[in-house]
Amino acid sequence: MAEGLSDLTKKLVYRKHQRDLVRSLHALQKNEKLPKEVFSEVLKTIPTVALEVVPIYEDENGGLKVFLTKRSPDDKFWPNMWHSPGTMVINIDADGTGNFGHAWDRLKKNEFMEEGLGDPVAVSQKLLKTKRGNEVSLIHYINVPNDLKGGEYFSIDNLPDNLVDHHLIIIGEASEAYKKNEK
Repeated sequence: MAEGLSDLTKKLVYRKHQRDLVRSLHALQKNEKLPKEVFSEVLKTIPTVALEVVPIYEDENGGLKVFLTKRSPDDKFWPNMWHSPGTMVINIDADGTGNFGHAWDRLKKNEFMEEGLGDPVAVSQKLLKTKRGNEVSLIHYINVPNDLKGGEYFSIDNLPDNLVDHHLIIIGEASEAYKKNEK
């Protein structure tokens, strides 16, 4: 705020900004998705929910490989970094069934580029501090074939150095659950 304003004037200006923000957010509720720049700012203010699905392939020797995709060079938080597929849960994902069908469909289309995959197996939830804000990660794994497109397979024991930092936790949780459940 500008120097020299009285405390009362500052308070009135702040309240007007609050009312404008509330009106703007109310108007945005009618849209399916928040604009990216608004979504990025909202992420900093409240914990968000991410559906994380670690794609695991077990090779013929019993070794586990994880399918990772690379974030775009213009990604605001993790440019050109490898990550396990995931998506933020958004308002339109609530379909009244209590599951994450819309988010899972979006994830299959955008990250896996594969429609014939089965359902992910729920593993755990973690509250993680990330570069874009606090995030409740709903961690899952899924068995995948060794021919998914749009990414690369990495041994669980040899993940790339430029992996999104909190994805080490997510991949670790998912791979431990896989070993316990599938082997």
